[in-house]
Amino acid sequence: MRYAVIYTIDTDDENEMVAFIPTDFKKWNNTESYDNQPGEMSEYMFHRKYCRVLNQAEFDEFVGQTGMYASDIETMGVIGHLDAFGDIILGLSPAISFDNTDGTYLNAYVTPYIENAAGEPEPGYDWETVRDEIITKYKA
Repeated sequence: MRYAVIYTIDTDDENEMVAFIPTDFKKWNNTESYDNQPGEMSEYMFHRKYCRVLNQAEFDEFVGQTGMYASDIETMGVIGHLDAFGDIILGLSPAISFDNTDGTYLNAYVTPYIENAAGEPEPGYDWETVRDEIITKYKA
């Protein structure tokens, strides 16, 4: 299985920011990066957003590093998602929200892709079944 991940970090502590940047961050696409000045209209001082397609081992490592868990909430999905090959596609795709709100706001929208034996995306899988399995595996 592969996972298209859009990962957001928001914190007031620059050291925490560094702690939650993916260990292999050079392989991730950094799509947003800004530091607010005191007094600006923002709840958090430091913000980063990354995206990448991960294989199963990479995804498990990512979840372990961030301490995030799957949330059983309905999302609106993602627009302009990554497909299983890492290409950006214009359109809608369902997503599972992963969170960790222990002081630092971390969130990831995750779209799983089932693969066939050749490692290619398997079309037509039952989204609700896959969603339920992932939430069960990665719940808090």
